[in-house]
Amino acid sequence: MTNASRIDFTGAHISFGSRGKLPWDSEVPVRLRAFRKIAEETKNHDLERELYIEERKAERGVYVHRLIEELKRAPIMERPHIIARLLGHGLWIIVMFLYRALANYGRDFARPLALLFVSVFIFHFGYALILAPLTQKADRASKDYYDRAVWMLALGNAVPFIGHLSIDAGIKKSLYCPDDVCGERAPIPPLGIQVLVIMQNVVSIALIFFIGLALRNYFKIK
Repeated sequence: MTNASRIDFTGAHISFGSRGKLPWDSEVPVRLRAFRKIAEETKNHDLERELYIEERKAERGVYVHRLIEELKRAPIMERPHIIARLLGHGLWIIVMFLYRALANYGRDFARPLALLFVSVFIFHFGYALILAPLTQKADRASKDYYDRAVWMLALGNAVPFIGHLSIDAGIKKSLYCPDDVCGERAPIPPLGIQVLVIMQNVVSIALIFFIGLALRNYFKIK
């Protein structure tokens, strides 16, 4: 078409409808790609990103459909290889689904920020549950002090690499050695605590990355 730069796409929303071309139709990504070029020419970057996301969805649908058709026609000896490709692609679809659920494809910073806030309470519950047997042995430490120490553990690990340094050796010793069984040795946290700390750091890193990515995409100028 001519004069595509004069088209106003303000408020337009693109998604797969219940009728018409299905996501596994090979024409869908081609048409979305052409539409995205028009959005790029009109400097509508929000619509361009949305079209790119829908285009990748369509490409994944086309690839899955082709693998299924190839699996139906393939000899028995070749089917394990096709199934492996299908499973690998299915794993990638799951990753993209989580990316959408956690950060709306890097377009929403409020959602990962809220999840980071909620994760502190979730991991605090896990830490308190694992350390509950040790709390009963803490004769010289009050319950309030121990509860604050557990909160500090959850808050510190919500900020990867830096926040954990705020928990000094004395607090760790009161958490993991309330009856001073460690003596002069450095306290070793229970296995469950180590696993939760790793999980919380991974979750926090991912959510902080999504927050930064969303802010970067929002202020990006092309």
